[in-house]
Order: sequence, then structure tokens, then C-alpha cells
Amino acid sequence: MPFTPNNAAHYSKINADSFFINKDNQNCPVERCEIRQPDCKSNYTGGIYVDEKAPFGIFAHTDFPEGWNNQVCLICENQNVTRSIQIEVNQLNCNDTGNC
Repeated sequence: MPFTPNNAAHYSKINADSFFINKDNQNCPVERCEIRQPDCKSNYTGGIYVDEKAPFGIFAHTDFPEGWNNQVCLICENQNVTRSIQIEVNQLNCNDTGNC
């Protein structure tokens, strides 16, 4: 994600569909997703969020001129199964995107 100078959360252009394939989305849709620490157990409170409804987009605060790179766990579930995956979400340094 590029640097933005305000403190709003911005969409990262990735969502649950970027990582999980649901072969029966019509009858068994993903009902919930959340972000946790990389261990997939501990709560995450570091400024990365997942939307409360499909397609469960991932958002983050992007107002750090030096950028950041965080490992997190994305957990999604439907009525039958819960799946998790460790992902990396980052904000580029403002010099790299030319918008300082």
C-alpha cells in the first residue's frame, strides 16, 4: 500500500478471495474473517483490519512515512470449516511511491 498522510484506514486491494477458494459460495458462503497475530491465536491490535462483510477486504493505516511490513494471520470461516493463513501486509516508504 502507498503512504497516505492522514490517519484513515485504506483498502489494500486484497481480500479473503485472494487467499481462499470457496467452491460452494452460493450455499456455504464465508461468514466471518478476522486478523490475528502471526500465531493465529492471539488478538491483533496493530492497525490492520478486515471488513465485516464479503469480500472481507483488508484495510490498514498508511500514514507512516518510513513504511512498515507486518506478518499477520487471516482467519475465515463458513458454516463447515475455519481456515487460516499467515500473510504479509505492508505500506511502502513514501519515497518509494513518490508521494511524501
